[in-house]
Amino acid sequence: MNNVRKSTYNLLFSLVSQLVTIALGIILPRIILVGYGSEVNGLLNSVTQFISYLIVFEAGIQSVATKSLYNTIGNQNQESTNQILSAVNKNYKKIGCLYCFGLLVMSAVYPLFVEVKELSWLHVFIIVFFSGFSNVIAFFFQAKYKILLTVDGRAYIITNLNTIISVLNNVLKIVLLQLGFKIYLVIILSFFVSMIQTIFIHLYIKKKYKWIDLNATPDYGALNQSKDALVHQISGLVFSNTDVLLLTIFCDLRVVSVYAIYKLIIGHISSLLAMPFTSCSFALGQAYNVDREQYKRLLDSIQVLFSVLIFSVLTVTYYLILPFISLYTADVTDISYIDRYLPLLFVGAELLNLIRVPTRHTVNCAGHFKETLSRTIIETLINLIVSIVGVVFLGIYGVLIGTIAALGYRTIDFIVYANKVILKRSAKQNLLLYMINFVFAVGIVCVLNLFKLEINSYFDFIKVGVLVTPPVLLAFILFNFILFKRDFKFIIKNIKGKIK
Repeated sequence: MNNVRKSTYNLLFSLVSQLVTIALGIILPRIILVGYGSEVNGLLNSVTQFISYLIVFEAGIQSVATKSLYNTIGNQNQESTNQILSAVNKNYKKIGCLYCFGLLVMSAVYPLFVEVKELSWLHVFIIVFFSGFSNVIAFFFQAKYKILLTVDGRAYIITNLNTIISVLNNVLKIVLLQLGFKIYLVIILSFFVSMIQTIFIHLYIKKKYKWIDLNATPDYGALNQSKDALVHQISGLVFSNTDVLLLTIFCDLRVVSVYAIYKLIIGHISSLLAMPFTSCSFALGQAYNVDREQYKRLLDSIQVLFSVLIFSVLTVTYYLILPFISLYTADVTDISYIDRYLPLLFVGAELLNLIRVPTRHTVNCAGHFKETLSRTIIETLINLIVSIVGVVFLGIYGVLIGTIAALGYRTIDFIVYANKVILKRSAKQNLLLYMINFVFAVGIVCVLNLFKLEINSYFDFIKVGVLVTPPVLLAFILFNFILFKRDFKFIIKNIKGKIK
């Protein structure tokens, strides 16, 4: 199967998966909000964020292993691939033990600091433990194979599995919650459903990759940058989860719930927007190791198309997110979810996060983990300092301002570093691309704000969305086509197979 077909499969199946996940993922929090209250919804989101800190035990192995496997898979070197996977397998088993210990400690300590009505220490312990125990199983049995499938362009296998498990899990949760089951029982049953994925991946690898030998001599040298990648991993974890951590400590779980609802919507949209790039990232990774000039041309063209997508969709998102949240939380009275400043902060942060995806991929492909340590540490410090000061004086606004400040620094740094240091060229074209689209997006928002919204039902919301999205998308396409015609033509020719 060629890379174009693999990329297409990755994109199509990812799209289907995300749409299903969005549909079910929006229904579930709504049921929790109405049936159990903002406090329980905040608890579940807080637990998820705290548990994610334990992923630090992974020690950056995934990033380094992915970079090494791009080379061996791209050059069809099965012997070296087996040696790397053997090393990864042994490391992940150690990680699984450490993670399990950390999870037990967190499960015991977390209930001492967070109090929820009608939930005892034991109930919260169960929620925390079973929310994270699936990761222990993954480290022992799945993680190495997921890396292999992703590098080999078969991420759609994982995507399809995730879709199936997501449907089963969410349907089960919805039914149990509607029947009035205790939240901790729902979490336990959900864990057992997630185990189906482990069994299937194991069977798939045995059938499709018969040449895999985990008993091969481990190539620990292929993972020799894992300590450097660890710092990046810690930075990413702190960056991704600081907001909820600080809101849990300095505010309360209801505020966490407000944050979580906005993040839920923005997060789903962000996942959709990242799919086109993620679907072909394996091909870019292989191209980087095989043909550097081809990589540059592909990267430039993909960035233009990617910018069209993220700016147009996030522009519409900013315009429609408050009407949607107003409908979504209409029956929730324990805290107000409507805030005219939150859409600007959330959309701004996500825009910066998505802009840096292509150049961050370049840095990872080059394996510049050690070289960029100081930069990722600076990003983390900016986020922590600004967020801690901000949450004290501005609450939820403060943590978002901290996120934007750190993202602003690191996004520009990624663009400049990837172009100047790795690709040996000027970063002006990339910076100009995003600056022009940002100004154009502001203009589109100003035009949209001239029209008064009348959205009193989900039908009205869908109708307005259908009317607004196509012209905004078309405007961005035409605008970028005029300015970056060469990149559009290159992608079209490449898809048709005229460029090899």
